[in-house]
Amino acid sequence: MQLAGWIRRQGFLVAALVLLVCSQLFAGVAASISGTVKDPSGASIAGATVTATNTETGISQTQTSNGQGFYSFQSLPLGKYTIDVQEKG
Repeated sequence: MQLAGWIRRQGFLVAALVLLVCSQLFAGVAASISGTVKDPSGASIAGATVTATNTETGISQTQTSNGQGFYSFQSLPLGKYTIDVQEKG
């Protein structure tokens, strides 16, 4: 009976350790960039194409600003980014 209890406790400890290690492996560090696209007069620009490019990797993501000119890039890998905004007219 004591052996069964010891094995059970050891199994619990191993399971807890595995869960702890796995949660650390899947936990990541991420960043976000957000802003509002405005013209020189301060009016918001809807429908502008906004591109965030990681300067170290060259990987980019593109979004379109919403009706209030707002854009938001979520869960970006940490790094330095350049933001490019384009709109016709």
